[in-house]
Amino acid sequence: MSQGIRFSKRAKEWGIFVLFLLVVPVSHAWASFQSTPKCIKTEAMGGAGVAMPDDACALLINPSGLATLDRAELSMEYGSPIAGLQDLPLNEGHLALGIPIGRRWSVGAGGTFFRAPGLLSEYQAMGGASVLLGPVSIGANLNYLYHNYEIANDPVYANEIVFANGHSKGALGLDIGLTAFVTKNLRLGFSGRNLNKPDVGLASEDPVPPIITLGLGAITRYANFALDFENRNDGLGLTDSNQNTWKVGMEIPLSILFFRAGYN
Repeated sequence: MSQGIRFSKRAKEWGIFVLFLLVVPVSHAWASFQSTPKCIKTEAMGGAGVAMPDDACALLINPSGLATLDRAELSMEYGSPIAGLQDLPLNEGHLALGIPIGRRWSVGAGGTFFRAPGLLSEYQAMGGASVLLGPVSIGANLNYLYHNYEIANDPVYANEIVFANGHSKGALGLDIGLTAFVTKNLRLGFSGRNLNKPDVGLASEDPVPPIITLGLGAITRYANFALDFENRNDGLGLTDSNQNTWKVGMEIPLSILFFRAGYN
């Protein structure tokens, strides 16, 4: 019995199965790389923090933040977005390394992955650099995006037209970032991800939508606050082609720990 048929017999998993089947039709504008790369700090703050990228994970959120590192750092994360589904163990994670070079320059390398076994896998590998120029830091990444529709290995779906030329593809993307240190306690941030709209379509165009984010960060004695505005637009003019999201977060230093919360 095929994997697709087994999934369809489990009501709890059916909704998720249908969700991932929606990525197969190439007419779906946001079929690929729909999620912003996740970092431990920003996830805990509702996804906000583009103006406060102060660790190795800045590589994934705002590469200009690498310039603020005073020592080499490594960030790692692995998890399951929806736990408890034995027949569909979703998993995702990231790895980011940042290394300062001299007083002003830093470099970084890392990647992210998302996988729904038997359905879809997505990977990003990236390398970047940043420089501190007075009150402003500037950074850029070159990343390789690759996805593989594993569902094409199922005989039920192997003959779909969309898989006629293969079921995987990769493309290069360009990211840039900027952080302005307005005062000791106030920062402004800008991040542009996949600005060149890398095309990862199988049978027709499937651009990865650029993500433009503007952020404000405030550092106070007792707490830090972040406010982000994010825009995603693939330029195809469809109903869901252009989306805006507000994100707000805060963190409170507690000795060697941080309390973080956020909303988007």
